[in-house]
Amino acid sequence: MISHDNFKGVWNRNKFFRDSVKNTINQVIPTVDYSGIKYYKHGSITTKKNQSRQGVLYLHLDKWVWSWINSINTNYSSIYLIVEFISKKEKVDLSEMEFSTFKLENTLKFIRCAIENYKQDIFRPGSEVFRKMFFTTQFTWTKGSTSTIVFLHSISKKFDIKYNLSFERGDEDDMMRGIDYLLLIDGETKKVQHKSAKLEDEGLYFTSKSLLYNESIYRNGVDLFSIQSGKKIYIIENSKDETLIGVRNQKFFVLKSQIIHEMDIKNDSEELEDLLIELSQICFNNQFIFMFERTEEGDNEFLISDENGVKTIRLILNDLEDKNLLQMIRNKVEELKNLL
Repeated sequence: MISHDNFKGVWNRNKFFRDSVKNTINQVIPTVDYSGIKYYKHGSITTKKNQSRQGVLYLHLDKWVWSWINSINTNYSSIYLIVEFISKKEKVDLSEMEFSTFKLENTLKFIRCAIENYKQDIFRPGSEVFRKMFFTTQFTWTKGSTSTIVFLHSISKKFDIKYNLSFERGDEDDMMRGIDYLLLIDGETKKVQHKSAKLEDEGLYFTSKSLLYNESIYRNGVDLFSIQSGKKIYIIENSKDETLIGVRNQKFFVLKSQIIHEMDIKNDSEELEDLLIELSQICFNNQFIFMFERTEEGDNEFLISDENGVKTIRLILNDLEDKNLLQMIRNKVEELKNLL
């Protein structure tokens, strides 16, 4: 079986393969039968702009919300789990060789056919692959959110900022326009896409093999990129000029002159990152539901409860500059450890 890292490489490099698998999943999910399932159903939600969006819904705290299932097609770790499941089910060794250039087309046909055949196992509760995908998407989602949180927490030390941040899945600004949050900085409101990816220094440019620049969405829809690379963070200006930022030789690149600000993650921002990653790892290892939330008003809260028979952790973050935030999370992480 191809390794997770090698599969990630194929996924990132080969747009045809990536788009084909995504399209297959998009076509199959609406045909999955959720009858008899209490917490999942096909349905619609009303967006902030009063538009209706169709997809799979999940019952959370007596409210039907946009399900994680709808984001599987962009999560290469979940796709890998599907490929692993198919390989075992069909007793076929989908080795690295099967994903090589001259065999990839046949492998893709096999995967697409198998996804259709096993859709009830893959996309319905009760199977091992479904459970693994649930917690994998949760882990990657919370890690991505952690990077955004740490970025905002860090730059609040340097800038007088205001931000509009949503942790809801299915947020229309994120899905349709690539906007993770709105940032008021230096008196101007900017539309920002956040990324966590390793940047490589190549003289006049930074490049990245793992950062996917969505040309059709980002080029005209985003003002800034906030990027975390290790313990450094960058604010980068987007551009309509394809010579300044974009994709070249299958890699993301950006001219260093596009960097507006860079700084190290340190002190309490570094501890905040460590605590949130530890919390995500505890929940992943013990299969607890974990989510960030944000409300229009109120204090930060850390809530531990049971939902649908599963321990559920809800971290409500309304004020990232609260001086008591770190201590609250420290205390709750220790409390959670004591419950194990």
